[in-house]
Amino acid sequence: MKSLTISITRGSEAEKINAYVVLHDLELARWEFRGRGDAEVFPGGVDAKSPLTQLVQEYWAYGLLWPHMPPAWSENRCKQAWRGLTTGNRAFTNGNGTDIYRDYISETNLGAADAAYDKFRVCGGGIVNVLGGDAATEKFGGVAHRKVETLDGKKCLPWQDMAEKYNYVITPWLVHLAVISSGNQVFPFPQLDGADVPFPLLSPGGFNFLPVEILRKIDWIPQMRAPCPYEPKRW
Repeated sequence: MKSLTISITRGSEAEKINAYVVLHDLELARWEFRGRGDAEVFPGGVDAKSPLTQLVQEYWAYGLLWPHMPPAWSENRCKQAWRGLTTGNRAFTNGNGTDIYRDYISETNLGAADAAYDKFRVCGGGIVNVLGGDAATEKFGGVAHRKVETLDGKKCLPWQDMAEKYNYVITPWLVHLAVISSGNQVFPFPQLDGADVPFPLLSPGGFNFLPVEILRKIDWIPQMRAPCPYEPKRW
């Protein structure tokens, strides 16, 4: 089974980001301040697919997900969880999943096109790095959005290098934990039996846009511990 021991070195004092937190449904009037009873995901303003190439799939699976898999799980069980997360009726792929497109991890559908994120999405409780300053906004569909940093799948390195540089501990503004909101509770996606389910924030060009209304500026720097997205209104 693939595995990786990550040596964590937090950013230097010179590293800064313009940190905002993505609000939970419980904090938003559009959801009547209650969980939606589903994946708590918010799409970006730029509607563009991000192919899940072999490098991207290996980074997401071996670099981000495998370290959170229960130790007793076999490789087949880990791959089953991967397929459950990336199949076509899930929040990130939506018709572009590994059930019919290339799954490099399970080695299926290799004659098909690459699977893909159908669009950029973030999850409630995650941090984002707002680009261009606090006053800068752009409108999509008449709604003000802020520009946020993402990873660009076209620039993906081998999974070991990616996981060392980009993970929820070191760069939580580029890797979120997938959450579900229901009522007044927030909890992880179910594929890893209650463990954290990380996913990379991917968008072509390394940026996208999020509605101003779902973001709140916070006092956070990379030297601080990553926030817990299962604690609404922590900020």
